[in-house]
Amino acid sequence: MWRRSQLEPAGAGGDRSVLANQRPLLRSDGSYTRDYIFVSDVVNAYVLLASKISEKGVQGEAFNFGLQSRITVMEMTLAVLRLMGREDLQPIIRNEAKGEIKDQSLDSSKARRLLGWAPSFKLEDGLKEPSVGTGNTLPPRDTSSPALQRRLFMRVEDLENVRL
Repeated sequence: MWRRSQLEPAGAGGDRSVLANQRPLLRSDGSYTRDYIFVSDVVNAYVLLASKISEKGVQGEAFNFGLQSRITVMEMTLAVLRLMGREDLQPIIRNEAKGEIKDQSLDSSKARRLLGWAPSFKLEDGLKEPSVGTGNTLPPRDTSSPALQRRLFMRVEDLENVRL
């Protein structure tokens, strides 16, 4: 899940534009780094947190959940293009993003220590997983499938609006 300030149209790596046979648009220069996390890992993290919320040392605490491995917006975009078999659709770099934080990531060591949480998916493995609610995996060169319109990765800072 991308914010409009990083990539147009929204979607991890611009996969909606790729599905329409269009080159993804990067509003930044592509060098900004972000930490991504698989949606299943987010769901599991919040379920685990909910199950332990009344425990001493957990109640009232804030937790970050992330892979703790930043990659550039360009690397993410190229990974999605590669997995969709569309490396021919090189991104258009607009380099017009303003007011963006150059490097973002979260420290999830507290969640690991107090909750026993750890992500189950590495970035590339998560991108290969079935799309939301479909059971279909991401087949190479099959960009016509509506199932590919929803990706399962999001930037960790997008989690600020997630509520239990």
